[in-house]
Amino acid sequence: MKQVEIYFDEPTHTYTDDEGNVYTSSTQMIGKISQPYDTQYWAVYRILDEKRIKIIPRPDKRIIEIKDPRALGEYRKFTIDELIGGELAFFLDDERTWNTIVKEWEHLATVACDWGNDTHNYLEDTINSFYGQTTKDAEKFEGAMQLDAIKKLPNFKLKITSIDELEKSPLKAMYTNIYNVLYSLVREGFILYAEKRVYSYEHKVSGMIDVLAVKGKEFYIVDWKTNKDPLKFEAGYYKKKWNDTRRRKVKTDEWVVKDDKFLFPLNHLPYCKGFVYTLQLSLYAYICELWGYKCKGLIICHIGNVEVIDDDNNVKKTEKKPVIYNKIKYLKDDIKKLFDWHVLSKEDKANLRPMPNGIRTLN
Repeated sequence: MKQVEIYFDEPTHTYTDDEGNVYTSSTQMIGKISQPYDTQYWAVYRILDEKRIKIIPRPDKRIIEIKDPRALGEYRKFTIDELIGGELAFFLDDERTWNTIVKEWEHLATVACDWGNDTHNYLEDTINSFYGQTTKDAEKFEGAMQLDAIKKLPNFKLKITSIDELEKSPLKAMYTNIYNVLYSLVREGFILYAEKRVYSYEHKVSGMIDVLAVKGKEFYIVDWKTNKDPLKFEAGYYKKKWNDTRRRKVKTDEWVVKDDKFLFPLNHLPYCKGFVYTLQLSLYAYICELWGYKCKGLIICHIGNVEVIDDDNNVKKTEKKPVIYNKIKYLKDDIKKLFDWHVLSKEDKANLRPMPNGIRTLN
């Protein structure tokens, strides 16, 4: 593996190297095989739903079936374009347009992102405060470990080497079970690194690991996740119902299973948050193994929250106790397939032909 200097521009979330190459981030890699979300379609659907119009969504064809009040039990099919700009625009509201709905969603997404970033930054700062930041200290311990290979991984700085250093952290009081995960790793002789950039020069793929625990040639990856809902490892959604004022739909505890899949070449995997995160951690692990290390395990520390939103879009979040997922499956073969697909030219991808069953293969 060729060694280069990797740079990360946070505002644009862009990775480059000292040769001027632009890298695809782990988020971008997984985004390429993720199911697209048709914001306009579902915003129009929401408006019709708010008006208590009986409708049946057909998102795969961008059609909404609307019950015809003039014909008992009959539904008429309309495209989104017809509903927005054609003669059927009377179904929509001049004040509450689909753009208004999208802006509301963007506001809620921003609040959720800010909350997640604050929590994420707290955890990173906690790790970073465990040990001094000087290069001299880092080099001293790297020499003591006698790990030449570790210097091949970019931007590594030593963080935690002992239980005594771990005890100095406020993490134990704030997130006891996350502390226990790190405690177990340090007790077993692993050294913890925070916000570690890893890359594959050959594939031009890069990413940042929350915590990489290294002992000899073995490693664990620990990742923080802060989305509000419990993690599910099957495709589906929580059913929603209207609140008392019928101004907002709220999630229930009822889970509706769907058959959504990732896009090719991983179209055999269920498309859901659990597998998005599994692929992300597996991607990091695969890159580390390209450098000669051996993955011992992938761990997700999920800090969810209870979200209450009033009719004026004011959001109040109450944090839940973190849930530890310490048996995340390493999808090595799937990541290899994704990396192989990533480096193919557009022409090569276009020339892949469907098999008789309609599924394309990538050898």
